[in-house]
Amino acid sequence: MESAAKSTAEAWRPDYAPGSLTGVFSPAMCERLIAIAESTGFSRSLVYGEDFGPSDDPELRSSDSAGISAVEHREYYAVVANLIQKYNAANCRFAISGLDVLQVIRYRPGERFKRHTDIIGEHGVLNRKISLILQLSDPASYEGGELIFAEKENVPVSRAQGGGCIFPAWVPHEVLPVTSGVRYSLVTWAVGDYFS
Repeated sequence: MESAAKSTAEAWRPDYAPGSLTGVFSPAMCERLIAIAESTGFSRSLVYGEDFGPSDDPELRSSDSAGISAVEHREYYAVVANLIQKYNAANCRFAISGLDVLQVIRYRPGERFKRHTDIIGEHGVLNRKISLILQLSDPASYEGGELIFAEKENVPVSRAQGGGCIFPAWVPHEVLPVTSGVRYSLVTWAVGDYFS
């Protein structure tokens, strides 16, 4: 399973440029998402490694995450689903069957997420097709924590509150260490059948 999954992930690498997003959510909506996540409660963010099982690997990823309920906060899902649908239709044309849970990710000083791809989902299934990351924090509230695309000359993504990026899940990216303050972001993935 591991070698087949790896070869599939390596084979599907057309160069779709990440799409830039601005003003997706207002600053008030961003602060509301942070408050929802704080009231829901955070837990350690996990990674899916070569064995395809979830693990807490602080050498690769150190952050906390909180899920946003699709039942209670449908309005956020609707906005994100619409963005992904438009990006997919204009760029990728992947077979998309749904949207993964919206997660608020919290990075405190010293925390980061080293270079990785998002393509591997739960239990090692290569079903994540499109990634979306939105900045929730006011950029003046933290330092460091830049989101960069490793294969795009390390150009950082805009830190504007309510903006972010959208890209195929196989594109390598990383979050550099936060040096002060707290960085919050919203992430999710469009999912579909296993890439073949």
